[in-house]
Amino acid sequence: MIKIAVIGAGMTGLTIAHHLKHVAQVQIFEKSRGLGGRMATRRSDNTSFDHGAQYFVAKSTEFKAFLQEPLSAGVISEWRARFQEIDGRTGATLAERTWDDGYPHYVGTPSMNALVKYLSMELEVHRETQVAKIDRTDNHLWCLRSDQNAVFGQYDWVILTCPPEQAAALLPHSCSFKSDLSNIELLPCYAVMLAFDNPCDLRFDAALIRHADISWVAQNNTKPKRGACQSVVIQSNNEWAKDNLERDIDGVKSHLIEETQRVLGVDLGQAVHSDIHRWKYANTIIQRTHHGDVFLDTTLGLGAAGDWCGNARVESAFLHGKKLAEAVLHTLKCSGIGL
Repeated sequence: MIKIAVIGAGMTGLTIAHHLKHVAQVQIFEKSRGLGGRMATRRSDNTSFDHGAQYFVAKSTEFKAFLQEPLSAGVISEWRARFQEIDGRTGATLAERTWDDGYPHYVGTPSMNALVKYLSMELEVHRETQVAKIDRTDNHLWCLRSDQNAVFGQYDWVILTCPPEQAAALLPHSCSFKSDLSNIELLPCYAVMLAFDNPCDLRFDAALIRHADISWVAQNNTKPKRGACQSVVIQSNNEWAKDNLERDIDGVKSHLIEETQRVLGVDLGQAVHSDIHRWKYANTIIQRTHHGDVFLDTTLGLGAAGDWCGNARVESAFLHGKKLAEAVLHTLKCSGIGL
């Protein structure tokens, strides 16, 4: 049986491993302690914050079918949020509605990464293990090493699901798609997390903010199984985050809180807990060529994919992971290797 290394234990990497585990020995390497990438939840005392992905929807037949089992298992639930779109210049409500069964919005329960934890069952995941080098051996295998040159193993295939900038840095110059990854630009995002003993008055559960330095405000506690303490997540505008990427982090937090108070006309000064997280790779801005494609070098046994192949959403991560896995399966069947 051939050996495949998957770098990254987000939705894409776990989807790839799930679809290849019956035909190959698959090992997943994740540099962080947790799984899921931006499908993340941070906890504090009696509350929690989904400070990355806020929810996900299913538009494709494939993703809808995939979600049925975790939905039945209670791993994901619908978030029936009171939703508003707000003009950040005036504070005026542009639109409002309640999310319902007509177009379900899902969250992991009790935390956003519950879905990837479910998907990771029966998969071999090496956490807190950062791959720093990929070298070709004399017997045409790929040797994975740490930054201290420790060997993690040798593999027939290596598939990268980390951000394209990081993937390109690991790939050899002989890889046919290495230069294509430079066509993909990702934008950053800041997430501010606030908790209140005495709830502030917000007229919505989730709000999309237009024409402001903030783009999203949500009461995380209104999601299923999140606890009663009011927890508020504020996310910045991607372009603003890009322009302020090297700014003092406390100054960023103060500005985004002030901007939220200005737009919404609320006082957030009574927060009993405040924190901020910077996502360096949060949203896809442009993919100049190969839009929607996954990347594969069948000669060298290298592949790359991620939510960044599409619109940087959870569904995109799943679909492109599945697409790359199917391409690898097709290659293996055509060659008869390990099958």
